[in-house]
Amino acid sequence: MKDIQRILYLFLMFIGILSLLVLALYLNSSKENYIQASHQDTDYKLDKATRTITIKDVDKVYKATGMSMQPTMFSGNIMLAQLYTNQTLKEGMIIVTTNYTHRIRGIYPDYVLTQGDNNGAYDNKVKYSDIKAIVLGVIYK
Repeated sequence: MKDIQRILYLFLMFIGILSLLVLALYLNSSKENYIQASHQDTDYKLDKATRTITIKDVDKVYKATGMSMQPTMFSGNIMLAQLYTNQTLKEGMIIVTTNYTHRIRGIYPDYVLTQGDNNGAYDNKVKYSDIKAIVLGVIYK
């Protein structure tokens, strides 16, 4: 009798987990994937003799902190960035502001809306004057 109960218990657990997976897939099927950044054309030069890479347009290097941009980047990763000087911004770009590094979700005449990839809500409005840099790439440690 105990073997039958154990088998029934495992079967019900399997069905429950399967149902949750199907529900998660259904709920996410109509949403766009905002995890990947919009494409940034970035030229680079590889010097095999010195084993160095020179990346065009990288003006500044930042160190990622916190968990708000996971799984795109993790605390300790190195962000390669171009200083913001009124370049055209696009939704999906990752920007460095005076307070945090998050992804652009909306662009408006006087501000942009941002959100961390791991956050459930938008941040406060970000004035263009508070944007410090555009992230071109990430070096994962």
